[in-house]
Amino acid sequence: MMDNDSNVEEFPGNDTILNYRDGTNISERSGNMDTIQLPKPILEAIEKDSTLRTAMIVEKILKVEQGETFYEVAFYPVNGKEVEVIFDSNGNRKPK
Repeated sequence: MMDNDSNVEEFPGNDTILNYRDGTNISERSGNMDTIQLPKPILEAIEKDSTLRTAMIVEKILKVEQGETFYEVAFYPVNGKEVEVIFDSNGNRKPK
């Protein structure tokens, strides 16, 4: 049974499966998001940003490019939509 209002798919006898609106399973899209700890400088940068600090973090991805570590962080809602911000380890934003 599919509940269109909440995008939750339920199967009798099984756990509830949550899906994003694009149909991908939350655990498939987020991968190991819950295990990624954002460094303190990034958390401080988020707290200082008036739009980001009120939004929920919906995705975190850790990437290493040419020896530098970056964190892609998706927030929702930011002005009614999902917004992705890329930070370096020091909390500086990286242009897309």
